Amino acid sequence: MATAKRTDIRIRLTPIQARVLRASAPFVDLEGGIRSGKSTAANIKKHQLVVEHPGIHLLHARWTDEDTHGEMLPKWREFAQSVGLDLRWHPDEQYDEVLGTTGPSGHNSRVYVRGLRSGESASPYKAIRGLDLAWFHIEQAEELPAGYWGELLGRLSQISYLHG
Repeated sequence: MATAKRTDIRIRLTPIQARVLRASAPFVDLEGGIRSGKSTAANIKKHQLVVEHPGIHLLHARWTDEDTHGEMLPKWREFAQSVGLDLRWHPDEQYDEVLGTTGPSGHNSRVYVRGLRSGESASPYKAIRGLDLAWFHIEQAEELPAGYWGELLGRLSQISYLHG
């Protein structure tokens, strides 16, 4: 299988985006006004992680499927195409496999793209149960119920990768 080719990509970063990419803290609260580049910063970070840490599992989510697939997913896909990532969508598990990023486990990197709200009151965490992640980004995080954060943090369990 081909490996991801590392290419130099020139992107003019805002000060907020540059700070996100340099951040070494395990958790970063990225806030800003409309069109300040928050989503772009997250997409740049995802690109950086899948190239530098082949086989990594990431989650990119919003509270509802509607917002996730209507707003977030198209931006992610457009960005991925612009930087030369080759993606294969797996609808059964709702993730983009990043082809050519085979890691130590023999699997390519994954970017799970999911709405987090479950319609089933008996299983409110259904969208993230069973995931082993190394990193997640939640857009419009204020939409999530407070109890959801502990469950998300518990998903940061992918072996051999830094978590944050």
